[in-house]
Amino acid sequence: MIDSVTDERVQVHLDPEQGPFVYVVGAEDCKRLEYLLDAEYFVPYLKVKSPDLSLPVAWIYSFGSIADPRKLQALLDGI
Repeated sequence: MIDSVTDERVQVHLDPEQGPFVYVVGAEDCKRLEYLLDAEYFVPYLKVKSPDLSLPVAWIYSFGSIADPRKLQALLDGI
């Protein structure tokens, strides 16, 4: 998945306590990602606004500590 605002590949990051997460900036990208996660792939996630002030309005999607980051990245790469 390429973020339409940043023109960069959406990459899975790892938090040692919370598990894998991704940043998404574009509102349309968020809508598309949420539809696919909810309706197509049935992947649970938690969406929160990023506290990083250096980014425009960005959202963080957290997937929990049991989610497989490699599978998540493969899923995102297919979008």
